[in-house]
Amino acid sequence: MTGKLTAEDIFAVYRGILGREPENEAIVEQWVNSGTSLEGLINGSIDSYEFFKRHRSQPIHGAVPKYARNNGTSYSAPDDLEVSPTGLSRVLVNGSCLTDGWVGALQRNGVTVPIDRLLVSQEHLVTPPTLEHGYDFQITQLPLRWVYPDWLFFEAVEVAFRDPDRVQAIFEECVGRLERLFDATSQWTDRFPNFVCSFITPQRNFHGRLLPRYDLRNPQYFIEQLNERLAGMIEAKPNCYLLDLDSIASTFGKRFFAEDAVWQLQHGGMLSNAGHEYDQARIVATPPLTDHYDLRTADFVVQIWREAEAMYRTVVGRDAVKMVCVDLDDTLWRGVLAEAEDIDIDPAKEGWPMGLQEALAFLKARGVILAIISKNDEANVKRIWDKLFFWGLKLEDFAIRKINWTDKATNIQEAMSEANLLPRNVVFLDDNPAERARVKEAFPDLRVIDAPHHYWKRILLWSAETQVPAISAESARRTELIKAQVVREEARSKLSREDFLTGLGIAVTLHRLTGADDKRFPRSLELLNKTNQFNTTGERWTQADFTDAANRGGVVVAEVKDKHSDYGLVFVCISRDDTIVQVVMSCRVIGLGVEATALSQIAGHMLARNKKISARMIETDANLPSRDIFSRSGWTKKRGKWEATAAGPAPEHVKVEWA
Repeated sequence: MTGKLTAEDIFAVYRGILGREPENEAIVEQWVNSGTSLEGLINGSIDSYEFFKRHRSQPIHGAVPKYARNNGTSYSAPDDLEVSPTGLSRVLVNGSCLTDGWVGALQRNGVTVPIDRLLVSQEHLVTPPTLEHGYDFQITQLPLRWVYPDWLFFEAVEVAFRDPDRVQAIFEECVGRLERLFDATSQWTDRFPNFVCSFITPQRNFHGRLLPRYDLRNPQYFIEQLNERLAGMIEAKPNCYLLDLDSIASTFGKRFFAEDAVWQLQHGGMLSNAGHEYDQARIVATPPLTDHYDLRTADFVVQIWREAEAMYRTVVGRDAVKMVCVDLDDTLWRGVLAEAEDIDIDPAKEGWPMGLQEALAFLKARGVILAIISKNDEANVKRIWDKLFFWGLKLEDFAIRKINWTDKATNIQEAMSEANLLPRNVVFLDDNPAERARVKEAFPDLRVIDAPHHYWKRILLWSAETQVPAISAESARRTELIKAQVVREEARSKLSREDFLTGLGIAVTLHRLTGADDKRFPRSLELLNKTNQFNTTGERWTQADFTDAANRGGVVVAEVKDKHSDYGLVFVCISRDDTIVQVVMSCRVIGLGVEATALSQIAGHMLARNKKISARMIETDANLPSRDIFSRSGWTKKRGKWEATAAGPAPEHVKVEWA
């Protein structure tokens, strides 16, 4: 059909391509009168803004797998590994006028957490409305326009190519303004974490695409350097973390909200219809800005919230993953290579298999234990590995390897026993639905990834549950520690308990933390918030509360060595006055007498100041190994508390000292 189309023709095509919403009747009438061809109509429809709007937001019908839904608001912070709710009670947003619409946007998108919004003030610090009750965390959005005000910006543009030294001086002046603003908005980090947003960098080099990119004269680079200085301030401030707003914006797509294409770039905010009422007297009436740009500002605000919530989950160790168990065939590589005599290397490993290998390498660096659970011949696997991965991950990077023909659930059970982990802290990755179902049945609390392989890397790397607030020396060498533990347990099986313990040469060194600047502080907080089994209360600590306990002199930690390994810091005891509030210990040293030795020493020091001391014990569904620590040390239980008037006995095979 190439002639003029009738209205009926237009509507038939329109219904198929765009739908038939009443507000688009004018578009149909325009096409009817234009004499367009069928080809022109179809192409015009597909290229139209109405088509884009309709199909961008088109709902997915039927049963949608969770992983597919995560292409939306959970793309940057997948929730596949979430088990328990975040449990937020109240959040503070401390920002400029740019955060005016955040709370409403979040509420419209299902966020029910109470949010108090505070307007950043240059003159004075406004106290949050419920500061006395505390907040779970604070999101701080620093106004770029205050840091880089109009007069400095336009001067930098004017002198950019005739006085570079002045541009450098302007930058340093902006850094000084940034420091003052940061200090003013970070005064409550002793009470709750502060997630400070980076500035959103401009989309383009405004001097021109052919001019120097990495140069302070380029506003993009100028603001990137401000972000770098801000990151340094954040790193130096306890309980303060960078919420990388610019990175989230780049992933989301700046063109869907960034204002620098229309408004001034150093405003650093989001496009809206603000000011449209002042444009009503123009010669040619112009529709509001949202009719010209496909804006998704509300969606972006939800992305910011998801990132902040994920950061909080990581800070408090909610549902932390400690071990990832992976299959091999069609999981770590393509195909069933054990059956292949000649391995075609590139198809076997390129693409998503290398992406998964990369993810596992980063997890290992974070301190996550890697384990192989594969029905295969180990010698054959070694042959395959040497051909495929002559660089990259090595077999030795997997602390535990169960490569045999045993049932995978049995192998996973053995792997968890060797690592002293509960199912709730383990993730299983396997391409075979039957194997996944068997493991789910055997361990209901163990997390099994059901998503297709295209999602594996993102789930493993970007989920809050696989991330850590900091990487301690112990975390970085966790693979080696687990290997040493396996060697130690093999020795245990060949000797009597007494001979085994005597021959280990266990040495315990006790330290009293002096505060958040103590080099042992990050690892101590990590141990508190990741330990489930040997944990006398199961409680988690914010950095602020733990800092307060350390400042009061109530935190004692222990570092442990034996002939097999230096285990590092594996024990934390928190006390207040005459009461032991909580004791946690790494499962790697359970059964070696470390806890009895440390408790005897700590009790002795407390009894030097008190005639009687007490300790709290709260039973959880995971802390069975820690429940008898006080009874074994001679304490008695009265009125729900454990009490002691004498330090308990210390094992003779452990050497102990205070440093």
